[in-house]
This record gives sequence, structure tokens and C-alpha cells, in this order.
Amino acid sequence: MTIQDLGSLGELIAAVATVATLIYLAAQIRQNTSTVRSSSAAAQNQNQNTLLLSLAQDPELNRIFWAGLEARSRLEAAEQRRFDAIMAAMLNNYEQTWRFFNERTIEEGAWLGQLDSIRWFVAQPGFEEYWTKWSNMVSHDFAEVLMDASRSGSGSA
Repeated sequence: MTIQDLGSLGELIAAVATVATLIYLAAQIRQNTSTVRSSSAAAQNQNQNTLLLSLAQDPELNRIFWAGLEARSRLEAAEQRRFDAIMAAMLNNYEQTWRFFNERTIEEGAWLGQLDSIRWFVAQPGFEEYWTKWSNMVSHDFAEVLMDASRSGSGSA
């Protein structure tokens, strides 16, 4: 075998090794993507569950939330601030879910479930009052999502 033959054999081995490396990396990227999606969905569920548990465990907070959805303006000033904080937390959760959906780290079904919930929220009179005052607290892009949901929502859940 000549030096030239050995060089050609070396190039062939290097090419095969490169292809094998690329196949391995593709598999690792797929696995990582799956892990990121699972982690994103779990984090989002945890955030929402924490907020919902707070409402379930604190009768006063629960009362403020539901009364605020009916008519934010009927709440006392301190209650309005608590209601506004709840709504901001909910909108932050919704916006994060929307971002995860756009980044393809959660599935469409997860986003569509949230969108149904958003449609219900934006149809509530208290949300409309909240939105008039605090619409600048979400990104412009997500504000458009909320307004689209408002136009297309039925208001029932």
C-alpha cells in the first residue's frame, strides 16, 4: 500500500467519522429538545398551579379575584392592588406560555388550552377595567394576542 493509498484511506475514515459524529449530534439535539420541552411545560404548570393554589387557599384573595373580575372598580383601593397583582401574575403566565409556544418548546395543544382560558378572562368586565389601566405591562406582541382573543372570544368557560 502506497502513501497515497494510506492518505485516501485516512480521508475515508475521517469522512465516516464525521458522518457518525453528525448523526450522534443530531440524536443529542433531539433528546435535548425533548428535555427542554418537558421542562418548559412542567415549569409553566408549576407557575399556574402555584397561583391557583394561592387563590384556593386564601379565601380573601379568592373573594377579591372573583369580585374584581365582576367589577374591579367596586373594590377598595387596597383590594384593587391585590386584584391587579393577581391579574399581572396570570398575564405573565399566559405570556410565558405564548412565548414557549412560539419558540416551539411546548405543543400547540397546551397553548390552545391557555388561549381558551385567555378568551374567558378578557371577556370579564373586571379584566376590561384592569386592561384599561395596565395594558402597558405586557409586551406589545402579547397585547395583540390578548386583543385578538377579546375579539374572537365567547366569554364562556
